[in-house]
Amino acid sequence: MYATSIHRFLHLIIAFSLLSFNSHADILSANQSYQNQQYQQALNQYKHLAKLGNNQARYQLASMYLKGHGVSVNTQLAFAWASLLSNQSDVKNLTLMNDIKTKLKSEDLAAAQQQAQLLAKQFADDVVLSQVAPIEFIPSENKPTSNEYHLTVKERQAPRYPRSELIYGTQGWVRVDFEVYPDGSARNFFIKESVPEGVFDEVTIEAVQAFRFQVDFNADVAPYPINVSQLIQFDLRLKDKPSVAKMYQQRLDELKQLAEDGHPTAQYYYALAASSRSMIKDHVNLDDVSVNEWLLKAAQNGNADAQYQLGYNILTGKGCQVEKQKGINWIVYAAQQGHAKAARQAYQQLTQNKQLKASDKPPQYWLKQAADHGDPEAQLDYAQYLSQAPESTQAEVKTIEKYLDLYLKERDKSVKYYLVSAQMY
Repeated sequence: MYATSIHRFLHLIIAFSLLSFNSHADILSANQSYQNQQYQQALNQYKHLAKLGNNQARYQLASMYLKGHGVSVNTQLAFAWASLLSNQSDVKNLTLMNDIKTKLKSEDLAAAQQQAQLLAKQFADDVVLSQVAPIEFIPSENKPTSNEYHLTVKERQAPRYPRSELIYGTQGWVRVDFEVYPDGSARNFFIKESVPEGVFDEVTIEAVQAFRFQVDFNADVAPYPINVSQLIQFDLRLKDKPSVAKMYQQRLDELKQLAEDGHPTAQYYYALAASSRSMIKDHVNLDDVSVNEWLLKAAQNGNADAQYQLGYNILTGKGCQVEKQKGINWIVYAAQQGHAKAARQAYQQLTQNKQLKASDKPPQYWLKQAADHGDPEAQLDYAQYLSQAPESTQAEVKTIEKYLDLYLKERDKSVKYYLVSAQMY
């Protein structure tokens, strides 16, 4: 049983079969497009990644403009992109720049240098990092608490371990956000993070729905729903077996090597394995600041999961300073790649923080994206949003029914489900 559980756990959590986890626009898929001579597609992917500061994408753009792959030959733009390469003394980079200069006419050199200056103002390392990199900050252990209320847990129910996952020895964790209403009930759940994806979501919400709280507001404060975050781990203590611990370390060493070789998914999962909520963090000696550094590498390589997690860390100040605009920018990057949790987070942040400007789309656009990409809570929320219209056509009613049906495929009927159904009818 232990061998089976380790294989399943590692396969799902630290992506031992990494090549099955490609993102929509990561550096590996861009390289694959180029190798398949799908030059226009590769060009678009490289441009997107180069703007995030990806060095390999800059190199490929310079090469494509030099060779005319997917675009007309333009030695000036080739020179400009090559001039942005981080390590100018690298043999590969030097060879590329020499090839470009050989084909660059002397009368065009001044124009090429001007083009390079224009690109540098937008996409040089220092410019890009100021826009996307978290600013290191070690938060105080003594976080201030609210002076408006006192929250006490009255009832807490442990989640049931799904039988199928218990048999296979699957382990993981779920972070769920919800609101505690003045009557002490928990409502409006949002799965912020789940590893393995989706496996323990339903039993987590089932358990948290049964939580009951005592909320005591100060006399001068009008009661309101309180935002709460809860982490629930599903741990069978398999890591305590010596043979299991040895296998963890072996697989993590292999994962680290892939991450160091530049594999975006490996970089993300290595950061995930090292995070403070991971059950195997004792095998990875990384603090939160280093975790963010790995997430940044993966995010710049186009990994949507890393973009979402890095954005969330920056929003909440995990291992860095809180920067809401920078955080939402990363979350929107991920949402644009079809990341359902990122899309729902974008909706929430843009709804709650009107000053954030990360998209020309209204907040409800991102809620629909989250629903369409399979987030059950977003499906229910979007059905509720549609049902609140003063008048609805028959087609709109059918749309509401569609999202309610999708929700029921993953979740049981809840109070909100009944409310939306009643509102619709």
